[in-house]
Amino acid sequence: MGHIPHGFYEHQIKEYFSQFGAVNKVHLSRSKKTGHSKGYAFVQFAREDVAKIAASAMHNYLMFQRLIKCEFVENDKVHPKTFHHAHREIYKTRAPINAAVKHNKDKTEEQIQKAKGRALSRAKKAQSRFAEAGVEYDIPTELADTEMAVQKGKTSVVVKKPETFVEEVKCEDEIEEDAPSSSDEDDELDFDAMFGLSTTPSKKAVKRLKETPKKTPKKTPKKTPKKTPKKK
Repeated sequence: MGHIPHGFYEHQIKEYFSQFGAVNKVHLSRSKKTGHSKGYAFVQFAREDVAKIAASAMHNYLMFQRLIKCEFVENDKVHPKTFHHAHREIYKTRAPINAAVKHNKDKTEEQIQKAKGRALSRAKKAQSRFAEAGVEYDIPTELADTEMAVQKGKTSVVVKKPETFVEEVKCEDEIEEDAPSSSDEDDELDFDAMFGLSTTPSKKAVKRLKETPKKTPKKTPKKTPKKTPKKK
């Protein structure tokens, strides 16, 4: 069988083909690394004539948007180890777990520098391709501080040290010298006096504030409910 869809595994194949006759063994080819199906399998029937009928009936059969390909193979042409692991239980490989552990493992400085060098070379190639197309491409800031040098076929990465900035600290004597004197403050122009601006309020404004009465909220009279006479 070929072109087997996803989800059509050993148990499903055996149950489905048992409608034609007795099924002895089923072998679905799987990947050793991931354990996923490779898309082809072998089914062994108890009788030869039943196998021929199943192969002719299921050839080019549409299942889950796939055309299944079936072919009858005689016993003389079947490899002796085809159904060697037919009765083995389906197991999950540790390849994905091992890959995750390897990826999350703490890396040494040499491995980090090599990874930076590879990333920088890829970024430079991309920059050259974009430059040919007339597009400006800047290398990421994480890789901008690294420089790649090729020496005798070996790549070595040189990391630039960050620039150090020194801040000037003035002494108390220098601060006193730089401070403006009182004579300099007197020489400055008084713009408020020049344009007639004053921070103190005028007498008229004070009178207006005193004369304006405070607004008190109006009291709404409470409505008394009407008394209805009781019926005797």
